[in-house]
Amino acid sequence: MSGDQDEYMQDLKDRAKRDAEEGTMQEQQRILSYEKLRLSYSPWNVDAYYSDILKRRSETYRPKKNPSKITAGRDAKIGFIQWFISRFDQDKRVIIDEVIKKKQEQLQKETDEINRNEFERCQRVNQYAKEQTDEQFDLYLNGDPNEVNDYFSAVVSNDDYSLDNQHHYDFSFCLDYNPQMKRILIDYRMPRPDEISNVKEWKCTKDFNVVPKYMSKKDFLQLYETIIFDLTVRTTALIFESDNKDVVSEVLFNASTVYDEAPNRFTFFLSTIIPKKSYLRQEIRNYGFVSKQFISQMKQARYLDDLHNDNPPSILADRPPMKQVTPIRTLLHD
Repeated sequence: MSGDQDEYMQDLKDRAKRDAEEGTMQEQQRILSYEKLRLSYSPWNVDAYYSDILKRRSETYRPKKNPSKITAGRDAKIGFIQWFISRFDQDKRVIIDEVIKKKQEQLQKETDEINRNEFERCQRVNQYAKEQTDEQFDLYLNGDPNEVNDYFSAVVSNDDYSLDNQHHYDFSFCLDYNPQMKRILIDYRMPRPDEISNVKEWKCTKDFNVVPKYMSKKDFLQLYETIIFDLTVRTTALIFESDNKDVVSEVLFNASTVYDEAPNRFTFFLSTIIPKKSYLRQEIRNYGFVSKQFISQMKQARYLDDLHNDNPPSILADRPPMKQVTPIRTLLHD
């Protein structure tokens, strides 16, 4: 090879190596980002929620500006030329100034009447908005299913579910509240295995192509299972920490996904009841905390396999798993 060809090949090699290194760094950051799933949620406050509803229903009184002399002169049809000439003719000046004064007084009365009517209208709107919002808030405090459902549905749906700081999986959920048991029931669609990348790193081949290196099935299932349990704990924690009026005593969480889009049938692989008294905020925010171990301590927990087993069940990756969990109770089917 000539010197130019050697330099060209070396440039290709260096470029491919850089691309592989950058790709590997991105994969490492992506995998590390999953560790934040359990920690990065933002709880709501029900007082702020109803305050925001009241704010959106209310109207701000914006009075019409008082008429100026220029406005009065324009309304009296006194043009600039007339006004300018009057500056040099005392008699005309007195007449025009008097016309403008009377017109300004007339416009001021009209403006005052408009502002008074607008102020009273805003008062009526805001009083009704406050009564309506206070009534809804009282219903919420008394455990009205519609109000509680609306609030916690807003809490869950507005959470940020980016799995790798780059994209959001297509999640959905159904939520219901039982006032007698003070229980939130949530059927939650988890990501499918193929929605999570199983690329571990990128390598540069002898031909200077950049190709992915994949995780082993065991390592990928370990990652996927961690995501499932962390999302379960995340969503439950979000509900508990957004419950500053203590209307919820437990969460019945059902995790499922649609492995096969053709029949669009949900496959359940986790169903558990998590009491609020078992939820320890500081412990769950500890990096040594393991979501799977936490859920395994629940008295009512169903999973595809033994929750105490460190290894995830291989059937978790089947399409769909032959074994399914029968939910403790679900909104999707009874």
